[in-house]
Amino acid sequence: MKVRALQSTPSRFEASPKGRSMKRRVSLAGAAALLLAAGAASAQVTKQNFMLRTTGDLVALCGVSRDDPNAAAAIHFCHGYYVGVDHFAELTGRPFRNVLYCPPEGLKLTRDEVLGMLVGWHRRNPQFAAEAPVEGVYRWASATWPCKK
Repeated sequence: MKVRALQSTPSRFEASPKGRSMKRRVSLAGAAALLLAAGAASAQVTKQNFMLRTTGDLVALCGVSRDDPNAAAAIHFCHGYYVGVDHFAELTGRPFRNVLYCPPEGLKLTRDEVLGMLVGWHRRNPQFAAEAPVEGVYRWASATWPCKK
């Protein structure tokens, strides 16, 4: 589901050049803080992560920092794993959709957006890091899009 930006009247900070400059500095400071927090949350990828034994391994690969020496391999491995899970689900008739998780009708997300959501959720819920990677995918999906009972 794509969300359109709402048009609104400029705030008092946006109305003047000085206000725009202040807003820009606050926005840049916020973005820098988010980048620092994201970098702190991701440790360097190891060869063991590529064995993909746990959800923690999947999160390490999918949440790899761009400056990690294994970044290209990690993100490609992550995307390949996710596509494999999705293809298997498609071939088996998506048995868990509308049973374990119920995404909204017409949901349009890119693979990067989905994997970013998955990584963020698991970083906030590290108690599930020892689970099998596929269980981590379905646990995240069911927490993100719970089915109405």
